[in-house]
Amino acid sequence: MHQHHCALAVSRGHLSGAGHLIYVREWRLEAHADNEDQLHHVRLCLEGVPLHGWNSYIATFLIGRGCSLDYIEPRSLRKEDTRDFALWAWMADPNAIPKVKWLTLPARGHRRRGRRGLRHRVIIHLDLLEDHSKAGDDDDNPPPPDVHEFTWYRKWVDGTYVPRERQQPEGDALRRSNRRDDEGDHDGRRGRDDGRAW
Repeated sequence: MHQHHCALAVSRGHLSGAGHLIYVREWRLEAHADNEDQLHHVRLCLEGVPLHGWNSYIATFLIGRGCSLDYIEPRSLRKEDTRDFALWAWMADPNAIPKVKWLTLPARGHRRRGRRGLRHRVIIHLDLLEDHSKAGDDDDNPPPPDVHEFTWYRKWVDGTYVPRERQQPEGDALRRSNRRDDEGDHDGRRGRDDGRAW
């Protein structure tokens, strides 16, 4: 099949044969899908993913169907800091990010029937949110995104720990290193555990 054959079929509009009409239209990417504007760019820190699962396939599974993986941070790819698996993703609704996900990976050892697997509890922390919803499609000079930093604690599902005076939760406190350090980021900071939506 050559390009000129496709162009000829589309220009005819339909093909006839054996008493049937076959209607021909130019192929469109959106033909069998719904459009979804993903205007939220988020930094996620996945806690509890075993090192041999630090890849884009596992990351895509863990962040869910509502997210589109943008990239895995280089420090995570190189396994320089193994406390959490850090990545960036695009999404339409940050509320769709799962807070906890279970990951089962193959384990060593054999069974007579079936297969062995190790089940891992993965806590997904929303670390940073860049909201691009103010920018229009036709903006040549779009406004900068609204940037929100979130407070989270290791070993705690976001929104479940209530800070008390002079008492820290078990485990490491919020991780603030390796965030983007743009001017104005700190103006819109708020925690995820304050009862509001992400």
